[in-house]
Amino acid sequence: MSAAPPGRRASRSVDLLAAVADQGLSSGTNLLAVLVLARQLDIESFGVFSVAYLLLTLFLGAARSFIGLPISLSSALGKEASRKAFNAAWAGLLVSALPVAVVVAGISWVISGLGPMDDFLPILLVSLATPLILLQDMSRYFALATGRPVTALLADFVWLAGIVLLFLTPALPQAALFGAWVGAVVASLLVFIVTFRPAPAWREVGSVLRPQRGLRESVTLTVVLSNATSLGTNALATPAYGLGLIGGLRGSSTLFGPVNTLITFLDFAVLPRIVALDRRRRRRMMIITMVSTVVCTAMWITAMLTMPDAWGYWILGETWSMTRDIIQITSVEYVFLAVAAVLALILKADGAARELLLSKVASSAVIVLAVVIGTQTDASPSSVPLALVCGAVGSCALLSFSIVRRSIKGEFNAHTQHLHHD
Repeated sequence: MSAAPPGRRASRSVDLLAAVADQGLSSGTNLLAVLVLARQLDIESFGVFSVAYLLLTLFLGAARSFIGLPISLSSALGKEASRKAFNAAWAGLLVSALPVAVVVAGISWVISGLGPMDDFLPILLVSLATPLILLQDMSRYFALATGRPVTALLADFVWLAGIVLLFLTPALPQAALFGAWVGAVVASLLVFIVTFRPAPAWREVGSVLRPQRGLRESVTLTVVLSNATSLGTNALATPAYGLGLIGGLRGSSTLFGPVNTLITFLDFAVLPRIVALDRRRRRRMMIITMVSTVVCTAMWITAMLTMPDAWGYWILGETWSMTRDIIQITSVEYVFLAVAAVLALILKADGAARELLLSKVASSAVIVLAVVIGTQTDASPSSVPLALVCGAVGSCALLSFSIVRRSIKGEFNAHTQHLHHD
């Protein structure tokens, strides 16, 4: 195999650096977007927002797996295939926009336990923002798949700029606060619309939204299970510990936003490169990815655990009082989550859909069981984040077992065509 010309290698390096920069910018934006609300809302209101935001992340994760993964992997088939996948994705997301918003609003209201006269505004605006964020995120996938990470960088910079201005603005009424929050999303989406001029392929809606049997369906199920487990955890914990704990959990996970984005980056930009490598080079890249991911996670954990108490209150406001009590436990969880993400990447690269799904089912069952035991035995609120640690440890163990078993059986043969299943 001939080496790529120096100019092409340099171009690929620039694209990779731009993709990394975009992920960093996206991480900062997502972090600030939640912190803006945490600083200005009381802990109960932030708990309500946290429930709605969890629904948002459920649909975002599902869209990334079910719709974004085919866009990402279409890069191997050329820009025309990526454009086709992008236009089909827009059609599917626009058709499902209203149902998605209704589901986010309805489930959030039920889990939060709000009465008819309670403040419904946080839930309403998050539910309206969800379809917009899905469109924005799928456009980012298209930008990277077609070698235009700078466009994604620009769009995320617009979003970040809006959130920074909001972060620096004095306290606002809830309507203005959430309205400006959603407005920043719209401004970012407009960058993609003007640049890419999406033409929704309405005839492809069925192929985009219809489940089949392939890697994207299996990965999507794992994402849905993960978020459904979090929803179930919230539903079980809220009556026992109140919305304050839910806000604290969201505050803690928000502080680990850069690690979440790093984990997303593995699917977003690393996976398409791994599937194109031969077995020897793939193994080397996986080792580098594992070490880099764990080191970066450890560095962020160190920063979070050594953060002065005053900084915590400045960043999270009243929510820090709860987050401070559980952040050490969350740190342990994220170490195992980072390791599990890289282990899952190995299985995704070889189309091991069954193993991925079984691992998620088992870890979800562990979490729910641990939360039930905690709530039924009058354990302290820390039993909930401890349950999440148990799930992350279980996931690592099962993924490692699957990799060893497949290695012994000689099943790692890089069948890339599995990843291109429609």
